[in-house]
Amino acid sequence: LAGYKGNDRLAAILVYMSKKLTVLDLAESRFALMSSIITRLPSSCSITAMDLSAFGNGANQEWTNGLPYETVKMLVDRCRKLTDLIIFRTSLCRRSVAYLCSRLTNTVLRLNIAKEDVRDTDIEMLAKQCPSLQYLNVTDTMVSYNAIADISVGWRHTMVQLCLPKQMG
Repeated sequence: LAGYKGNDRLAAILVYMSKKLTVLDLAESRFALMSSIITRLPSSCSITAMDLSAFGNGANQEWTNGLPYETVKMLVDRCRKLTDLIIFRTSLCRRSVAYLCSRLTNTVLRLNIAKEDVRDTDIEMLAKQCPSLQYLNVTDTMVSYNAIADISVGWRHTMVQLCLPKQMG
């Protein structure tokens, strides 16, 4: 559904009816579509991989404040089988980033949260919440050298690829 421009309700129903759906690509999708899909997801859906990259940067977006906290909360609470999540350039608020990093399912292996307001405290929570993380992209975030200890201790046996900010404070 990446870049989908059709009927939001129809797409949401198709996703809902696809009980064995494991990968959901909503890159470059509209907020209305995302909202329709998330509100119809069952409380424990089978989705293991989700791409929300560059969400909200389309030319015809009806919102300007980023992916709403309520949507992020529903994603985190309902998608408990996630292993892969790409959620960069979505303009998440601080509350959304904190909720995501402290409540994300521990099954997540790969996470891209580049270009979001991620801070050292979020990395600390993420290291506790997702101990098996293999890939983490936090480029263009507020992560500083202070987070290196949490990264090196928290994922010393699992991390395969780590993308850090070019300039760290």
